[in-house]
Amino acid sequence: MRRILIISRYFYPEMSPRAHRTTELAKELDRIGMDVEVVLPETDYDYSEFLNNTNIRLSFYGAVRNGPIKLGKGKLGIFFSRVIFRLLNLLVDYPNGQLLLKVKRFLKGRKGYDLIISIAQPHPIHWGVAAARRRNPDLTKLWVADCGDPFSGTKTDTFRILPHLRRMENRAFDQADFITVPIPGAVPAYHPRFHSRIHIIPQGFQFRDLPEVKPDSDTVTPSFAYSGAFIMGFRDPRNFLDYLLGLEMDYRFYIFTRHGYMIKSYVEKSKGRIVLKEYVPRDTLVSNLKSMDFLVNIDNNTGIHSPSKLIDYIQTGRPVLNVENKLNKAAADGFMKGDYSKKMDLPDIEYYDIRNIAQQFLSLR
Repeated sequence: MRRILIISRYFYPEMSPRAHRTTELAKELDRIGMDVEVVLPETDYDYSEFLNNTNIRLSFYGAVRNGPIKLGKGKLGIFFSRVIFRLLNLLVDYPNGQLLLKVKRFLKGRKGYDLIISIAQPHPIHWGVAAARRRNPDLTKLWVADCGDPFSGTKTDTFRILPHLRRMENRAFDQADFITVPIPGAVPAYHPRFHSRIHIIPQGFQFRDLPEVKPDSDTVTPSFAYSGAFIMGFRDPRNFLDYLLGLEMDYRFYIFTRHGYMIKSYVEKSKGRIVLKEYVPRDTLVSNLKSMDFLVNIDNNTGIHSPSKLIDYIQTGRPVLNVENKLNKAAADGFMKGDYSKKMDLPDIEYYDIRNIAQQFLSLR
């Protein structure tokens, strides 16, 4: 039995890529007999049902402040609040920067781990582990810094990371034995001196045979869906939505997102053809997606990022239309008519099986 510590910002029952990464990995390592401890921020979640079904131990590094900066009311107050928030974000990675000290304090005096896996985002979790390991070489035999998305090398933010934060990132990675990223395209986002330590370990899930469940009673064809966030200018749905509004045919486009406010005007203009849905648990989402004629991926338009929702799409077995900033109208027209010959090429589902993913972490030496 190996003593393994996993440090993360997100965990079950939250629904996010990093929550899935942490939860699925911890469960599989526990299933195969590892001694697993997961360290999280303090929350109001009730973990009792989860803990009753595993041998995983949960510990907490303290509460994390997430609230916005408030500097008065009215338009002027809102404006200055946003400016101050953005400045703090640029200077100290607020609110995530606080995790550096919280993780460092939690690890103080601890030792004897066989493996520590820190999971980002947020990247200051790595910085806290590095600071603790720098002072305490007996903390762990092996440290793996797992990165869902890059920090200083990101391509989906309008502002570049300032030099002092890039130095903090690199100084932390100097302490890591390995850095893991989900796709090969992410490697160039990291300083070249770390490339020899980078391993590709994709997102992993335990797959189950789930039924098809329509999100509502509508039987309109074609019906298709998108699940995930929007990033205007990068993962941007507007060209595809403009295309859909210009069609003189009936369809149902279901969008599962927390960013519905970004496309509210399109939903209103669609006259019921574009339907907004709230985020739902992953199994429910996959069941809903399996009932569609096809699925839509809004591309990040950058090779270093890949949305983990594609794994959910693969599980459904449905064809996927990839939508880039420059819309391929011929492909879109084909999908709307039932021609999926230009569908997106996706890996085999076994590539993302959590049993394989856990073994890849354990094989790092």
